[in-house]
Formats: sequence, C-alpha cells, structure tokens
Amino acid sequence: MNIKKFNSIDINNFFLPDEYSIKSDFNYGEIDGYAKIIGYQIIFFFVENIEALCIEDVVDVPILLNKSNEILEYLSIEQKIGDKFFYSEYLNNEYQYKDSILDNITRYYYLRNKFLIIIGINKNSILESVEIIKNEIIIKDRIESLI
Repeated sequence: MNIKKFNSIDINNFFLPDEYSIKSDFNYGEIDGYAKIIGYQIIFFFVENIEALCIEDVVDVPILLNKSNEILEYLSIEQKIGDKFFYSEYLNNEYQYKDSILDNITRYYYLRNKFLIIIGINKNSILESVEIIKNEIIIKDRIESLI
C-alpha cells in the first residue's frame, strides 16, 4: 500500500460531488470527525486528515465495485474486490488477528507501517471488503476488541 497516496487520497478523483454525501458529524470507531460517504458501502473518514477508508458490500453493485477497485489500484493494493484473494508480499498469511463474526466472511487483520488493514474474505476465497485505518486510537480499540 502506498502510504503517501493514502494520506492524500481525494474522493473527487473517483466520484463526482453529487455522487457522495458529506456527513459533518460522523463517529467512526468512537472518534468524532466527518465523512464523505457513498451509500453505506464506501466511507472516507476524516478528523483533520484522512483517518480511515472502509469499502464493503460493493460486490453486487457494479459501479461501486469498479470504483472501489480503482481506489485500491490507486493505493497500490494488488487485490481486487470481487476477485479470488491471493497472498501477496503485503497481504500474506502473516496476519496478526482473525475473526469470523460476520456470516460467511472471515476478516484478517494486518498491522503494516502503523496502519491496520482489515480484509474480508468469503467462504469461496473472494475478497469482499477492505478497511484501512490510520488513526491510532481506532486501531488500538479494534485490536483490544479482538483480544
């Protein structure tokens, strides 16, 4: 993942202003900030700068699936949502945590370069979701909830 690109990601590179909403009072992982959201499926969360990006439930929505994969490509993430997951140098079998609290989805938690990356893979090994968190408080909270 390209950290520099994550820190400067701009939703307008992927969506027109009338395709997303801005929620000025948004809470993400117990942190107050604001969000630029597309439905409930894609969330760009900010305090002052971007703190988290969450992409989920886009596999059955072709336009959101395509845009989500454009975002991942921009961030230099080799995986594509909706495709069979494969191990890469960055996202490999050396995850730190794993849960299966969602139906038919196993989530793998990777701590990389002070980021928490959570990928959701279904029972057919298809990548379903990606969440990238930079905020240290949210990361700590997520990890504590797993232990």
